[in-house]
Amino acid sequence: MKPNIENMLKMFAKIRKYYAKKLHERFKEVELSPNEINILIVLSNNPNITTSSELIAVLDVSKGLVSRSIDHLVKMNILCLKQDKKDRRVIHLCLTREGQELMVTLNQAIKEINEEMFSHIPSEELKELEVTTKKIIAYFEMED
Repeated sequence: MKPNIENMLKMFAKIRKYYAKKLHERFKEVELSPNEINILIVLSNNPNITTSSELIAVLDVSKGLVSRSIDHLVKMNILCLKQDKKDRRVIHLCLTREGQELMVTLNQAIKEINEEMFSHIPSEELKELEVTTKKIIAYFEMED
């Protein structure tokens, strides 16, 4: 497989789906779907992503799925919606206090999953992956 951005994004999407699946297994009582968990992880870790359109692009899922997931998270008082001050058509998503508290628990579970998932990969290889990923991101940032 020839390296390209699309393939990298697909690989990162698989990692995100794995996280969501494992978290869903650990948090069944919270009644969150894997996609809802993905949304929470993305919003929590990426403060620059604040709209459903951005989530659709990052998660590579349908508009309908994101819309249903957001509606459910709002009903559960985990997410809130805020209208953009400059463009009233734009709705920003933000974690509520309950959502932020849930993310503390989710992040602990993510830490445990990381340890489990990476336990068989030598730390040198993980560091190499991180260095390479940072180089790619630095290139993108030069373009901005």
